[in-house]
Amino acid sequence: MSINNSILKLLNMKDKNLNFNENFVVEREIKNKRCLVILGYLKNDFEYCPCCGCINENTIIKKGTRNSLIYKFYFSKTIMNLYTIIKKYVIICL
Repeated sequence: MSINNSILKLLNMKDKNLNFNENFVVEREIKNKRCLVILGYLKNDFEYCPCCGCINENTIIKKGTRNSLIYKFYFSKTIMNLYTIIKKYVIICL
């Protein structure tokens, strides 16, 4: 089982496009508390526009990325909270 599959199983996520880098766990301060953060990204090859369904590749433009912060759980009051930050592509269709 790959590291991606193990993390997806741990987080109870089922998206096959979700991937993780080698150094995917970092400590960060979120809302003035030290937290563990799992960093991931969605790897999508857009064949069509999710809004209008347009199939022409020349009209689909990747406009950048957006981070989504997902709160998972906390272990106890003494141990840090766990968050997941997923980087997603923002696309527009002309």
